[in-house]
Amino acid sequence: MRTGDHGDPAKGPLSADLSGTFTGGRPRYVNHPDGPVQSYDLVLDGRVMGRVWWDSTGEATGYVASPHQGDLAHNISGRWTKKLSESRGRGLPSSEAVAELSVPGVLPPDAGVLSPATHLEFTSLDEARVFEP
Repeated sequence: MRTGDHGDPAKGPLSADLSGTFTGGRPRYVNHPDGPVQSYDLVLDGRVMGRVWWDSTGEATGYVASPHQGDLAHNISGRWTKKLSESRGRGLPSSEAVAELSVPGVLPPDAGVLSPATHLEFTSLDEARVFEP
């Protein structure tokens, strides 16, 4: 009997399952919540770069860049999403992950800071994506 990527001998070599299984990817929270979200603004040099949001299920969180801040707002997202992935890997609910990230000094100053004073609640993630000019 043959095994591996040779497929079923009765069906020929093209019957092999070559799709494979990917392993070792970063753990991630869901980034499309089904309901309301809460957020803190991400501030750098007095400007709102974006928002870190989370939902009440503990399974969803992410970063939304402000369209008014250009590339910088998008570029710093990598640092925040990496920290969120690390929190997911430790099994933290999304609200606890964001709470950890709101502690000053978690990330270098050039990545901005979360401002708990800017706590907002939105009916959906789409609503959270809207930034005042």
